[in-house]
Formats: sequence, C-alpha cells, structure tokens
Amino acid sequence: MYRIMLFAALAFPLALLAQGPTPESRLKLQQAVAAFKAGDIQKALAGVEAVYKETPDDLSAMTWYGYLLLQANRAADAIEPLSRAVERDPENAELRSNLGNAYLYSNAADKALEEYKKAVALDAKHADAWYNLGNTYMRLKDHSNAVPALRKAAELRPQDPHCLNNLGFALQHTGDISGAIQQYRKASDLSPKIPIFAANAGVLLAQQGQWQDAATYLGRAAAQDPNDYNVRVTLGQCYAKLGKRQEAAEQYRAAARLRPQEPVPHYNLGYLYQEEKNWAQAAAAYEKALELRHDDLDALGNYGVVLFRLQRFRESAAAFERLLGLNPNSIDARINLAAAKKQMGDRKGAIELWKEVIHREPQRVDVRMALANAQYAEGLLEDAGYHYRQVLLAKPTSAGAHNGLGLILYRSNDMDGALKHLQEAIRLDARFADAHNNLGVVLERLGKRKEAEAAYKQALALRPDYPEAAENLKRIREASGSR
Repeated sequence: MYRIMLFAALAFPLALLAQGPTPESRLKLQQAVAAFKAGDIQKALAGVEAVYKETPDDLSAMTWYGYLLLQANRAADAIEPLSRAVERDPENAELRSNLGNAYLYSNAADKALEEYKKAVALDAKHADAWYNLGNTYMRLKDHSNAVPALRKAAELRPQDPHCLNNLGFALQHTGDISGAIQQYRKASDLSPKIPIFAANAGVLLAQQGQWQDAATYLGRAAAQDPNDYNVRVTLGQCYAKLGKRQEAAEQYRAAARLRPQEPVPHYNLGYLYQEEKNWAQAAAAYEKALELRHDDLDALGNYGVVLFRLQRFRESAAAFERLLGLNPNSIDARINLAAAKKQMGDRKGAIELWKEVIHREPQRVDVRMALANAQYAEGLLEDAGYHYRQVLLAKPTSAGAHNGLGLILYRSNDMDGALKHLQEAIRLDARFADAHNNLGVVLERLGKRKEAEAAYKQALALRPDYPEAAENLKRIREASGSR
C-alpha cells in the first residue's frame, strides 16, 4: 500500500515582468502575470498566449507561455515554447527544469531526465531540479540513482515533507528500511495532516514489527483519511498485536464497511475471535470471508478448526474435505479431518487418514500416537503396538506410548511387561490419571489389591469425574470388604 507523491515542482520564471519587444506587449504580459498571481490561470494563459502569437520570438513570452501551459495541465503543448526558450537561453537552469517537467508530464521520462541533469549541472543548489531528477529516476524504477538526487533535494529543503517522503520511498526500494522509516517519520511529523506520509511510515513500521509506533502513525493517517481501507486493516493488525482487541475489531469492521466485497477484514475478525476462543463469532466471521472468497485456504482451515471447537463435527469435516479438494497435499487438513471423523464415530476413516500422514511424514510423533490409540480402540493390537514402539524410538519420554504398550501387553496376558510400561508412564508423568487407573487393573490381576486400590484412588484424586476409576475402586473395596 505504499504511496508516493511524484509531482514535479514547477520552477517560477525568473522575470516576473518580462521585457516584451513593445510597450503594448509588455503591458499585456504584465496584466497576464497579475492575473496569474491573483489565481486566475485561464485568464493569465489567454493573455500570454496572445502575446506569444504576436511576438513568438520574445523569450519572456516563450517562458511564460510554457510555464502557464504546465500550470493548466497542458504539458505536451508546453514542450514547444519551452524548447524554444531553452534554445535561446541554454544556460538557464529554471528553463531546463520546466522543460524537464513538460517532458515528464508528457510521459517522456528519458528526455525529462536529461533536462534535469543539465539543470543541476548549471545550478547545484536548484532544489526543484534535484527533486524532479530523483522523482524521474523513480518513475524509471532506478531507485539507486534516485536516492542521491532526493537526498540532495532534502539537504537543500530540509523542511519539505515531499522531499523527505519520496527519499523514504527510494531508500525503501534500495533495501535501506531503517533509513526509509526515518524519512517517512520526518515527513509525517512535519505535515501530520497529510495522510500519505503517516501511512507510509506506519505500514513500514508494522512490517518491521514495531507495532506501537506503527499504530501511532497509522492512527494519524486514519484520523486524516478515515476512508483509507489499507490503513484501517493494517492499524487493526497493529492493535491486535498490542493486545487491544476491541480497537482491532473496530478497525476491521470499518475496513469491511469501506470495502464490503473484501474478505480480509472478515478473516482478520475471525482470527481475532478465534484467539479469544469466541468460537461462535469466529465461525460467523470466517463464513463471511468464505462467502466472499470461497477458495481462501487459510479461512477454510481456520473455519474447520472453529467448527470442531463448537463440536459441529460433521460441518468441520466438510470444511476440511473442501480444503483437501483445493489443496490435496495439505497435511494439516488430513490431520484435522481425521480428528473430526474420530469425533463423528468414524474411527476407521480417521485411521486411514492418519496412515496417509505417517506415510508422507513418518517423523510426526503426535499423529503416530493418535493412529496407535485409534488402532487400539479398533482392536488392531499388533498395528497399535508397532506404532507405540515407533513413538518410543523417536521419543523415549512419551508417557502415552508407554501407557498404550502397557494396555496391549495386559491384553496379551504379559502382566510383567504391562506393569513395567505403566510404571514408566507414571514415572514420566505423575499426573497421568489413565496410567494410574490402568496400573491398578494390572496390580489387581496380579493379586496386589492394596496397591491396586491405591492406584485407583490416585486416579480419582487426579480426575474426580473419572467413572472407570470410580467403578474399579468401588469393586475392589466391595471385594475386600473395605471402605
């Protein structure tokens, strides 16, 4: 969203009351200049044009006619009188600069460049010519040459915010980000009511993660131009990073009002609500974003996650299936779709998806654990055991894998092996309620009732709403006649 003011400064003719060849032409020229100074450009232009037609070889008439044509936005028409004036007075830097302006506004940047170069060679302190030279280099996307020209203009006119802003733009495009920020700041601080200067500073500061300073300048830009969509969106992002969620939401809503067909503000609102765990509002915002751009992969993925959080598992699965249709290689979409299918009761479908992920990314311990747990639940003990062991090879400290292997060994009647793995699971995670309960089951099978009872108690202490542990404790107490 970087913007730059690339206008060319007009050099005022040296002779305000030029010496025409006759008293009558001098009078007409003086009257035209007076009209110009009074702000009536059309009257001034008509008067000078009459003099120019009467005395086409008069230097003052040429100079003023070309200058006023530029003022009237008739740059192409200005080239002829200004070129003739330069032929008559080739050492005049003002004329060279204005001829450069005429070329620049006529889309003849190469010719403009030559005139500006000649102007600064004639007068090294000609700030307008340096400024226009730098701007022309930028038009030609030659930012490395634009920098020294604009720097010289800024040295000659240190209080000119336009010079500073454009120097910032050139510096930014040569990779000098800190220098660019410095110039944008100066420009905005000199002219805080010009929103472009503040916007340029704010956006670049935001890109550097300087959120507070960025918010200051973007807030300034928004105050001067409340209808700038890009400023609103970026300011919202700054507020979000600063933890000012209400202010961020206000900016995103303002941006959405400015551009009702843009999905970005709605996506950002969704993300904001998602971070707050306000799942319902997040879902509504993502739905709007997807209505405006149905193939937005990020919005679709986040929407699926939010629906999962709302326990709308079928809709969540549908969102992830859409995402896979748009991006068949998405690992995250497969993992999340598997989780949704599991919650829907489609454990076999989840297993197939997790297996696909492991085939592509065998190092994914988290996915391998989910796969092993689902296989165990489906009675696929051999497959589950293989994956639990693979988890332990990659992560020996996985309490979950030890617990899973303990369960498999228990069902295989290997009580000693089960005991070993369950004890290791608890050693690794003393707050693992399932491991305590499972250890109790193994100890009970081994006839160690008191130790089993203690294990069930510990499971319930860690998770008071644990029905299996409660039932196990009740049973073992009844069997032993204890309370």
